[in-house]
Parts: sequence; C-alpha cells; structure tokens
Amino acid sequence: MRSCRGCKPVLVLMDCEMPVTNGYQATEKIRQWERETGKTHLPIIALTANAFEDNRQRCFAAGMDDFLSKPVNMNLLMTTLNKWVTEKTG
Repeated sequence: MRSCRGCKPVLVLMDCEMPVTNGYQATEKIRQWERETGKTHLPIIALTANAFEDNRQRCFAAGMDDFLSKPVNMNLLMTTLNKWVTEKTG
C-alpha cells in the first residue's frame, strides 16, 4: 500500500491474472490491511477473462465485491462503476 500513501481511491479495478502478485492475492492483502489499520472497505471489482462461475466465486472468496469479464462491455462497466461509486459516496 506504499504506492497509495496519501491518495484516497474510491474503488479498485483488479486484474485477476497479474504476473507477480495476482489479483486474488492482492485483494487478500488489501482486505488484511483494512482489518489491521481500521480503514474503510474499498470496493474491488474483478476483471478477468475467466467468466466461469467458479472463477466468479474465487473472486468473491478473495474479498472482491463485484465481477466483470473481459472483454469488458462499456455499458456494463459504467453501470458497475456508478453502482459502487454511488454506494461509496452515498
């Protein structure tokens, strides 16, 4: 989280298949950091080419809040972003 020091993101679009630390591991680390520091829950939206239900469930098990498959439909992306930004900013 050093790279985010001082910034206050509203949400994260998390690529599940990154080379060093994948999106599942990164999400688990973010959730652990939130618990340890008392930070508020940051919505994390999964982005993955794996659109099967077991992949979706793996995302939720890791602590992600929503799921979008690639290639991303722009209308669905905007709807999802609006949902979580509205919910977050209330």
